[in-house]
Amino acid sequence: MLFLLAQYFQDVRGFGPVRAGLAFLPLMVAQFTVARLSPALVRRVGTAWPAVLGLALMASGLAWLGRLDEHDTYVGGVLGPLLAIGIGIGAAMPTMSTYGMSGVDPRESGAASGLLQTMQWIGGTLGLAVWVTVFGAATRDTSSDASPGHVLTHGIATAFAAAALCAAAAFAAALPLFRRRLRD
Repeated sequence: MLFLLAQYFQDVRGFGPVRAGLAFLPLMVAQFTVARLSPALVRRVGTAWPAVLGLALMASGLAWLGRLDEHDTYVGGVLGPLLAIGIGIGAAMPTMSTYGMSGVDPRESGAASGLLQTMQWIGGTLGLAVWVTVFGAATRDTSSDASPGHVLTHGIATAFAAAALCAAAAFAAALPLFRRRLRD
């Protein structure tokens, strides 16, 4: 998401590098704030709710970015999705890490934690490769009469729509966490 939105901010909206970086601040503040509140939230409502609702917020924010238009303003087209995704990441990621480490023997926790982190990095790398490929295919399919801003925005929005489908699949995969909680 950061790579594609940086392209949008700089190449479509005309933001300089510093302004583009500052445009991500609401995402980071929301993510950091919710991640800091996550342990208290988990103690209060359990782990299933933050994980599932966080994934739902991420999917919603990505779907919203999938409707991005070259004429959207920052506040009207990007700020809301950034906040939804930031809150979603802040709620889901710490909780999913807790699930990934649950049931691991304390003597194996270092290896399990390393494996979890490695899989997250590999997932991010593969995700970027897939979304850039979707972006490339979408821009190739755009009319040659279209403006460069329209072509870029169409490719970026298409990549976000595809990412939203994957986030929705993660949401669906997390729903059984409610059953696990009932069994525990």
